[in-house]
Amino acid sequence: MTVLLMLAGCRDFLAEPAPGRATLALAFDEALPMQTTGTACPLPQLSGIARVYDRVDSVRVGLAAAGGDAFNAIAAFPRDDTETAWLSVFVDDLQGSKETRQLTVELLVRVDAERRRAVLFRDSARVELQRGGITRVEVAPRAIADAVLLSAPLAPIGALGDTVQLCGVVLFATGDTIPGLVPVWRTLDPGIAEISPDGRLIARAEGEARIVGEYQQSIDTVWVMVRAVASSLTVTPTVDTLQVGGLRALQGELRDSRGNLLAGRVLRWSSSDPAVASVEPATGLATLVTAQAGGSATITAWYEAAATGQQVSATAQITVRSPHPLSVTKRGSGSGTVTSSPAGINCGSTCTASYAYGTSVTLRAVAATGSSFSGWSGGGGTVNNDGSYTVSLTEARSVTATFTNPFHPDPENPTAVLSGGTARAQ
Repeated sequence: MTVLLMLAGCRDFLAEPAPGRATLALAFDEALPMQTTGTACPLPQLSGIARVYDRVDSVRVGLAAAGGDAFNAIAAFPRDDTETAWLSVFVDDLQGSKETRQLTVELLVRVDAERRRAVLFRDSARVELQRGGITRVEVAPRAIADAVLLSAPLAPIGALGDTVQLCGVVLFATGDTIPGLVPVWRTLDPGIAEISPDGRLIARAEGEARIVGEYQQSIDTVWVMVRAVASSLTVTPTVDTLQVGGLRALQGELRDSRGNLLAGRVLRWSSSDPAVASVEPATGLATLVTAQAGGSATITAWYEAAATGQQVSATAQITVRSPHPLSVTKRGSGSGTVTSSPAGINCGSTCTASYAYGTSVTLRAVAATGSSFSGWSGGGGTVNNDGSYTVSLTEARSVTATFTNPFHPDPENPTAVLSGGTARAQ
């Protein structure tokens, strides 16, 4: 098989077919209708199709016979001052007067000093060759992708549910962008980030998501970080009252700008007066407050984002109540015992006890044999139907229980004598 490549700058040389051989006339449109301006992606080396087309320096032509071998021949790319350049291929090994073959045309460029060439454009078609005739073919080159290049935001995505537009381009072997071609997007970590066909990413959870862009055999991968930024902090409860020695757990809640609850953070806590209310070091979003002494203290929680230094804080007001004493005094000529519920008073021997702020204490009096209980006084309490006496320990209280005995003088009125069972003073 003999193949001869010949260049010509116009159609005139194709007016007469070459005798005894088939002629394939390839037309290359210098205007090239694929004129586009590139992409808005912030990626390097962006250029239109026409600029890359201008770099083509050679043509490789392949003709594959049915059931036979293909051949490849390379020639310089035809350029001249006309709008259309021609390349003629002479084929003299036809098996008959006509034969159909598979035509492949590749436009090449030298890419390094070692004269290696890369394919920039390719076209293929079935053509019918005729001995002694001319077959004219207009080459419609299609850009050939060599690589995919993706870009992703450098800063983490700051809120779950936020969307970010990723950018991806398809490149020639020269590193120039092929306008109009976009990669096919997919995510390898859909639980962290989803991505739409047009490259719009939606953050679903915190972490790192691997995003892949593919076009034909070319592929690129970028990592996208989702790290929600805390924009608000609340503490529950915000106000509370404790007794000395009491404990209260405070719970903090961090949320991002979309109101999503954030986990996995550690808050810092402090007390304006640790002598009144102290806090334990936090291991997460909660802390434990211990009431130390009567008074009030402000508990502050705050969080600082390591990446941005942004701080959010919240406070809780804690009031600590000290216990108050309750004293019982027995009066009168009789005797008896006063007890309390809750326990503490057994007067008898124990006539004073302290109770937590606000505790309701009920006193009961039992007269000794020969004596009777006469009544209660003091302490601001209330006499119940069963004769008991209830006081509220919102402050120190003092209560008097009076017992009488008709056979003994009143210690506070020792000159009193009995007359007909009634004590009277002399």
